[in-house]
Amino acid sequence: MKTALTAIYLLFTISVSAQITLENVTPKIESYVASLSRNGNAGQLLVSMNGKVWSKGYGMADRERQEQFTPETISGIGSITKQFTGAAILKLEMMGKLSVYDLVSDHFENVPSDKSEMTLHHLLTHSAGFPGAIGDDYESITSNEFMNLAMKTPLLFEVGSQYEYSNVGYTILAILVEKLSGETYEQFLNKELFEPAEMWNTGYVLPLWTGKKMAVGYRKDKKWGKLNEKNWGEEGPYWHLKGNGGILSTPSDMYRWHQALMGNKILSEEAKKKYYTKHVAEGPEAQSYYGYGWAIFPTPRGTNLITHNGGNGIFLADFLRYPEEEVVIYYTTNSVSPQNRDVAWEVARMIFDAEYQATADDLELRPLSAQQEEVVNGFKKMLEGSDDQTIDDFVNEFFEKGMIDMAPMSEHRKILGRMRNDLENAVFKEAGSALDEVSVFYESGRGPLTVLMIIQNGKVTGMGVEN
Repeated sequence: MKTALTAIYLLFTISVSAQITLENVTPKIESYVASLSRNGNAGQLLVSMNGKVWSKGYGMADRERQEQFTPETISGIGSITKQFTGAAILKLEMMGKLSVYDLVSDHFENVPSDKSEMTLHHLLTHSAGFPGAIGDDYESITSNEFMNLAMKTPLLFEVGSQYEYSNVGYTILAILVEKLSGETYEQFLNKELFEPAEMWNTGYVLPLWTGKKMAVGYRKDKKWGKLNEKNWGEEGPYWHLKGNGGILSTPSDMYRWHQALMGNKILSEEAKKKYYTKHVAEGPEAQSYYGYGWAIFPTPRGTNLITHNGGNGIFLADFLRYPEEEVVIYYTTNSVSPQNRDVAWEVARMIFDAEYQATADDLELRPLSAQQEEVVNGFKKMLEGSDDQTIDDFVNEFFEKGMIDMAPMSEHRKILGRMRNDLENAVFKEAGSALDEVSVFYESGRGPLTVLMIIQNGKVTGMGVEN
């Protein structure tokens, strides 16, 4: 599933400059990758500009076997899976089997009254009102059990009234793919999406993984394992993960997917218009919008970034596409850290800002500065509070003015209130900084949680929670 951002405040700008060529930017990218490798990071990076491709694997994909990443190592893509589910639904619409504006009750029985107005479009755009998840990724659950659980789950808000990123809706869509196609979810994706795009190393269980190198996940120095060695069934992951995450792939296959989407091999022009439409803002005052399995950002250059990430706190994948500028960046790692969380975005900045050079050499976790420690202590105090006033006090004292102005105080209360709920009973472990980024680590009943804060001059300019 997607790295679970319970709340994210994002202030991000890439400087505008003349676009440089892949040949010119390659030395900067290689220098950056070398710094990542020197600091013990590992992963895969693919960069395409104007149809020319640079791709490299670096570091260890399997530390125990001493197997290095290559551009063809199999790795998880997490919630990037959602764009395949979105494309599958549009493919079924092209076949005349559904409309994205169908009610959920048109296709499923026993839909309760609070969900009677819910459409497939609401599921596709995270505006149905479901919570982020309703169970553990690796819990054994059938599609019928999942649907019963989903239909019983109270909605967070009235259908269509807000945005809340949810894996639940995409699993329901994957169940619908099976219902209408008469095939398994993966079989339909393989036949209608992957084979036409010549993606032979993408899927759950259908590709022939035997003999191919697959990345092993790590949490710092501790082995976590391979995705497909967790509690999966004969057809891949169970339904808390299927359709919203869990797909395995390679950078070259994902680039083939991009190429197929640039033509009409998979989706018609009419379908792609729905695919990439800025349907729903990703929050009050947000600059990004959600399409059907994609987030769409306007750039400072008057173009669009079509993107999605995915991960589980161990694996991370980032897919950035600037179609009007013919730039594609795809990145994966098997051990998320402050040094490597934003690699794709750093590469984008180097491409669009000729003066910028990214490096990972100065990004190891260090003790907090006095200013950073003051903010973290203020955050802890806010967590211990039980009323809106403690949230107001934290925002007013520690948020940078631009952060405060991003949303009304009622929205800050809502976001930070959810953080407070997510971290209830969580045990503080440690905190460290990598330049302006502060990581505050907790242990909870559902595993490790990390609060990320960007702190500049003693003020918070960006914030989120991931697990």
